[in-house]
Amino acid sequence: MDMAAGFQEQFVFHVTGKRSERDLAAIDEAGLWPALLAPYRSLSRLRHDFPLVLVREGRDAGSVRSLSSLVDEALRDIAPRGIEGERLRRHALRLEREMRIQAAAGRGAAFSELWAEAAAKISSGADEGAEQILTQIAAALQLDGPVVDCDRAMPAQVLTHLWQASQAEKAASFR
Repeated sequence: MDMAAGFQEQFVFHVTGKRSERDLAAIDEAGLWPALLAPYRSLSRLRHDFPLVLVREGRDAGSVRSLSSLVDEALRDIAPRGIEGERLRRHALRLEREMRIQAAAGRGAAFSELWAEAAAKISSGADEGAEQILTQIAAALQLDGPVVDCDRAMPAQVLTHLWQASQAEKAASFR
């Protein structure tokens, strides 16, 4: 293909959107990603609202809370402002990322179980006070319930949890 024919084929494609199969090959089947989006291929590395904790025990019983909001709340209550609380924040965010990875892997477990497993995994490679710090955060949260990730079963689990919580509240007020 000479340069003039190549330019004309490219111009026709640009203007009309139609391409000649022999001159311009399709790239949509190649599975390419933009380079700027490469760090975001795995959702477990991002901090977002999933997984959810269906709170069954504790202060917010009957509610649905995101894992990131629980960690934020605990850090707001416990971590001192400034550089003194930075170590605590780093450990808590690493723990949150580990819990998110476990939930994304399909490990359906209670919040307290996932927290304990993630804390043990993180504190094994960290300094000696990390496990104590992470258990202090868990004690401050004072809640428990199953952790659900964003999958096909999640909407039904959330609706069932909310329905059961509202029925329990109605039964308590009836008594």
